Amino acid sequence: CHSSDGQGFKNMYPPLAQSDYLTKKSEQLSCIIYYGIEDSILVNGKWYNQRMLGLPNLKIHEVRDIVNYISLAWENTAPTYTIKQTQKQLSDCKSD
Repeated sequence: CHSSDGQGFKNMYPPLAQSDYLTKKSEQLSCIIYYGIEDSILVNGKWYNQRMLGLPNLKIHEVRDIVNYISLAWENTAPTYTIKQTQKQLSDCKSD
């Protein structure tokens, strides 16, 4: 959906490469991957409102691995997280 180069897809899916959203809200990425997102989000000055389905069948370490991959791929410099941090993030967003 976000393309192999992380540049997103047309006006539907936001870029993951050099994404200001990832830099500013990296702690939310675990929640988005696991639970999905229906809200509009602003990425690199452009609004996206395409729903993303969650992947609730993933194990905690798989969520962490995806987050850490995205955080460092395509010249990104977002923080990486441990399993314990990922568990806390998922616990926090579940209670929202």
